[in-house]
This record gives sequence, structure tokens and C-alpha cells, in this order.
Amino acid sequence: MPPVSIGPLRALGLGSLSAVLLCAAFPPFELVPISWVALVPLLFAVVRVESTANEVLLAGGAFGFALFAFELRWFYAIFGAPAVVFWAVLAFFLARTLWLAWRIGQRWGERALVLAIPVLWTGVEHLRSECWPLAFGWITPGYAQASDSRAVQAAEIFGVYGLTFVVVLASSLSAWGTARAGAPRLARGLAVLAVPVAYSVLAAYGAHRSTALEAEMVGEPRVRVAAIQYETNSLEDGLALLDRVPEGTQLVVFPELGAVYRDHQLTYVEAFEGELRARALTRGAVLVVGAERRAPGGNPVLDFYNTLAIIAPHGPALHYTKAEPVPLFADGVASDDVHAYDTELGRLGFAICYDFTHPHVVDALRGARAFVVASGDLASWSELQHRQHALVTRLRAVEHRRWFVRATSSGYSQIVDPNGRVHGELGFEDVGMLTGEIGLRETTTLYDAVGLWPARLCLAAWLIAAAMELGRALRERTPALRPSPGDPRVRTRA
Repeated sequence: MPPVSIGPLRALGLGSLSAVLLCAAFPPFELVPISWVALVPLLFAVVRVESTANEVLLAGGAFGFALFAFELRWFYAIFGAPAVVFWAVLAFFLARTLWLAWRIGQRWGERALVLAIPVLWTGVEHLRSECWPLAFGWITPGYAQASDSRAVQAAEIFGVYGLTFVVVLASSLSAWGTARAGAPRLARGLAVLAVPVAYSVLAAYGAHRSTALEAEMVGEPRVRVAAIQYETNSLEDGLALLDRVPEGTQLVVFPELGAVYRDHQLTYVEAFEGELRARALTRGAVLVVGAERRAPGGNPVLDFYNTLAIIAPHGPALHYTKAEPVPLFADGVASDDVHAYDTELGRLGFAICYDFTHPHVVDALRGARAFVVASGDLASWSELQHRQHALVTRLRAVEHRRWFVRATSSGYSQIVDPNGRVHGELGFEDVGMLTGEIGLRETTTLYDAVGLWPARLCLAAWLIAAAMELGRALRERTPALRPSPGDPRVRTRA
């Protein structure tokens, strides 16, 4: 009896199972090794020769919607019912991508299919994370590795998109080995082993690299830092915490928009920079204060620069402006001038909250010897949201092998080393300060050199595949133009 398709119910079940497994890799569970097998049930439905287009779409849609509805359930607290539309849009991206890969397999065979899945998956991940108006990229197989101190070390080679590619490629091979009963037994056996072998190789590399990096960091210059955490956006509350910062601290970081209000009135940073400079001079420290700066326009709610004012004891104030305002929020006018800044402590890279979700922003900060991040997530967005956001810092630290100090409004303020390890942390909704040291480093990584070009090539492949399928669909729907019998252009034979 010839094999039959898996059917719509089983397709939905396989997609949902993969979503449940991948959710286990993210906070609060953080069982990262599961992410390496999580996609196998989903891709089993894609690589089977007998699967239909509708079954692939159902499996991909069920996976995407279940994954994003669970992991991004805090979206509902922010947006209400429209959050469901956003989850559906993200799911649509994945479902159509798997369908494109399936179409490639139908045309060019199973080898092309197995390779097309990670290429197109990585491409659409880059698209939805950075290249469209509602960019959002936290919940991906690559980001899941940030909680694993071993597997994440390969980010210095591949970056977050490369980690996704490796995970999806290994899962695609294992799914093919499981699904293709007619293939040679040796080939199937080797394919099934792709997941454990890939994870073992990355884990072994990570263990070795972490040890080597410990030796590299010995003797590097250090800066004493403090991250202040509070959610009131009040300059007075920030200065009260500043007064408690230990003597000898060289760098103090306030949260994003931590000094928007003075005496309960909206105040632009230019009005109190003199006071901040006096504080910096008294303490002998560089202050990094999140505030608003006046921008052209007449609407104070919309026409402002979301700014980090970098106030040193000597020299002019520097201003870093947020490069990637959060979509759908009144988050200021975006900056088109992103670079590292020379300070009294050395060349530092600054970023504000959502900036750090976008690898291209960090890539623009080349030459920075350490990174300073200010974030402003609201406590009402849930502890889960804060924990997911904190993973970004650990991943970026490994990609660029830099120290980070991150000050947030309501958690988690952190000091993170180039291995992605957290050296200190303030908890969710805590008010206070985090003190410690960060190192200044000059080494670069392979990812620094290569950057986003592999992800961009994958996106180009996705766009080409989508365009080809769109053209094919249009051709099939357009009837051929044939002249009628009475048309004078028709010639008859005598």
C-alpha cells in the first residue's frame, strides 16, 4: 500500500508539538538543549514526500502561532486584542517560508529541500527582525542559545542568525533521516545524528573557548561602574540614588528616560546638564543619563530625541540618540548617526533599549572597548518580558566579546562579561543600584568581520524564491491570449 499524507490533524499536532518544545528553551524554563530537537516534528511534516502544501502550511502556522502566543503573551497586556493579529502575522511568515522550501523540494528534490529550509528560515528571520516596520526578533532558535553558556559561544563566529541556521539545518537533516524510510540506511542514520553531533560540537567549542577567554581577560583595564534602577522617570529619584553610589565609581548609568521629569514637569535634558556636570565633577565620574532632548516640531509627545546624555567632569556633553524607536510607541525621532564615542574612560558604545535587539545597530558601534546600555521596560509588561529582553545582552556580549553594563527601569540591570556570564544583576521591580567592574577590550571576532552578510544573502534567497512563486502563480491564473477565428491575423490554409 503506498504511503499517504499525514493529514491536517497530524500536521497541526506536529507543528504544535514543536512549539511546545521550543518554548521550553526560553525563560522561565531555559532548557536550551531541547531547542535542538524542538523543530524536528515540524520539519518532519515538511520533508515527507507525501505531505501536501496545505499540510505544510497548517504545520507551520500552528507552530508559529502557538510559539508566539505563548512566549509573547505579554503583548496582550500592552496592545489587547490586536496582539492576536501580530502573533498571526509572525506565524504567517514562518508558514509561508516552510511552504516555499516545500515548493523547492517539489521542483528540485529532497537535497534542495533540506538545504532550503535553513536558508529560507534564516532569511525570513532577518526580514521580520530588522527589515520591516514592525521589526521584532527575540523568539528565534538563535536567541534561545543565549541561556546556554556553552552553545552560545559560537555566536562569536556565526552571530545570532548563524546560530539559527545551524540549529535549523541540523533539525532539517534529522527530520529527513526520520521521515525518508526509502533512503539508504546509512544516510538516514547519519542524518538523524545531525542534532546531537551539532550540539556536541558547539558545546565542546564553547567549553574550550570560555576557558581561553578567561586567560585573555586577565590584566585588561577595568572601570568601576554603577547601574541605577528605578521606574519613575524622575530626575530627583535618580539623583537620590546617585548620592548612594560608592566613592571611586568611574561610570554611572541611569535607565532609559530616567530623567524626563523634574519637579513633576516634563523637562528636556538641556535644562539640567549644568547640574549633572557639577555632580560628575564632584564625583569624578562619567554620568550616562537617559532623557529627552528637543527635536524639530511642535509636539513634545512625538517630536523629541530619546537620548543618553554622556556627562563627563571635563569637556562637552555628548548625546547618543536612539536609533531604533519601538514600533507603535511614541519613542522619539530616530537617529541616523550611530557610532562609538570617545570618553574620558576610553571609546565606548552606547545603546538604548530596543537598539540592542537589532544587530546592525551594534555593528555600527565598531571600535568600542565596552558597551553601555540603558533600557526602559515597564514592570506592567511582566517579568517574563524582562527576562526575555535580558537575554539579548548576553548574546551581544558573546558576538562582540565585550563587557556590558545595562541599567533598566524595572529589571534586569546587569553586568555581563564577554563570555555572556552575568556578574551582577538587579531583580524584577527592584529599586537600587548595581555596582561592579567592566573590562575594556580591543580584540575582534569573526562575526565582527563578517557581520550580517550571510543573513542578507539568506534574505536575498528568500526574496528570490518568493518572487518566483508569485510569478508562477500569476502565470497560472492568467489565461493564454488566443486570437478568435474571425481575427484578421488568423490565416487559413487553402
